[in-house]
Amino acid sequence: MEKTHENCQQKIINFLKPNKRNHYKNIDIIDHYLHLELSDDIIFNYEVMNEKFRKVYSSRNKNYYCYSKHKVLVYFPLNNVRFDMPIHNATTFPIVKNILEGTFKEKPIKIIYYDKKSKQVLEGAHIVIISLPMDSIVFEDGHNLKHKMEQF
Repeated sequence: MEKTHENCQQKIINFLKPNKRNHYKNIDIIDHYLHLELSDDIIFNYEVMNEKFRKVYSSRNKNYYCYSKHKVLVYFPLNNVRFDMPIHNATTFPIVKNILEGTFKEKPIKIIYYDKKSKQVLEGAHIVIISLPMDSIVFEDGHNLKHKMEQF
């Protein structure tokens, strides 16, 4: 399993690199690739104030605000789920916090992309890929992520 996770992570890192002419991909292409590679069929927003999750019903709605540089996209490929959250909220999400702080072997992937509207290369979201099942993520209240998600 770990080898598959490392291969997936490296494939995404390689995909996000600029081409030989130092041109970055646009967000349409990146979004499409991440969906194919990580199977984010269900997307949630994580609200830290009450540890609430809000389902995003239109995952392919071409609203790319989730890719801003102040966001973290947390993928659970085994569950086909993605959580979008501001960086501040990610500091309360078990394991994600550790990955962002660099205390785990896994590292976040930073998106750099070409924005067609502004015609600029922009810094985008952090990607965190978690190869564990959702029920292995335990919050401070003792409930695991799968239990918290059962309300949806």
